[in-house]
Amino acid sequence: MFDTSRKRNYIHFLLFFVFYLPLFAQNQEIVLSRFEPGEIKFAGFTLNSDKSVSIKAVGAGADKVVRRTKNNVVDPQNQFAYAWIIDARTRELKWRMTPQNTESDWWGAKYNRTFNGTVSLKKGEYEIYYAAFHPVFLATEDGYFSLKKIWGKVFGDEDWWVENSAEWKVTLSNVDEVFEQSAVVKYQRAVKKSAIVDLTDIRDSQELKMGFTLKKPALLQIYALGEGFESEMYDFVYIIDANTRKRIWTMDERKSQYAGGALKNRMIRQEIEFDAGNYLVYYQSDDSHSSGNWNANPPYDPNFWGVTVTGVGGRV
Repeated sequence: MFDTSRKRNYIHFLLFFVFYLPLFAQNQEIVLSRFEPGEIKFAGFTLNSDKSVSIKAVGAGADKVVRRTKNNVVDPQNQFAYAWIIDARTRELKWRMTPQNTESDWWGAKYNRTFNGTVSLKKGEYEIYYAAFHPVFLATEDGYFSLKKIWGKVFGDEDWWVENSAEWKVTLSNVDEVFEQSAVVKYQRAVKKSAIVDLTDIRDSQELKMGFTLKKPALLQIYALGEGFESEMYDFVYIIDANTRKRIWTMDERKSQYAGGALKNRMIRQEIEFDAGNYLVYYQSDDSHSSGNWNANPPYDPNFWGVTVTGVGGRV
């Protein structure tokens, strides 16, 4: 039986030390910069009231969104170095760099984009991310360029990344408290530890399982991130009745939502009423595109790639 009281006490204890005793008291600015290819950096911040935060960012990408494509590695926002913000509690996107809200960096490289403005956010806790990836595909005014054509025709020699990535950064200010990446990781681990099931940070070619028992019916939330496209799933979760071995729920690409980054990043957040019984949760991944080894732009919540199952409204 899942002991909710013990795990709730644990997460409340950790959340207090992570979010209410900040590592950098009164530090009101976050700077993320100096990116290696395929790197994601992040930090956390809190707002003690509703306010507008200031963001200055330099990224890279094209000047238009991708509206139609059959290529699942394409990011519809058409950027390959960019920042975004999610709500630390709901894990929902609150802001990101796009072709519409950025401008060409006339003093920088051809594909550099800049954002200089404010974003209105509610009181709460947030996480800011920056990802810098070699572009797999990029839609420009001249049409689609493949990776080979981008580097060979558009960007030129192999030193392009080194020369231009030095300009890529995001500076966030006018926040009440900030937290370095390690503190955010501790917070995320606490959230995961409080879950009934935690199968996250999934790597390539894994098949993992975790069981749980309900002594009475309960409403549970499934939060799953995986890889899929056009009715097929490549990284996905399913749940079976441990006694009958009957599959009772499967992550369906057709019922999933876009999870940010490449089109193939999919997400489901669903509440399901479970009967009393014994259950097994399985997560299966293919041989590419997973936590720490993304072959295209990552999802907005990269550290939760996999699945968590949690109780809803304290009914477990």
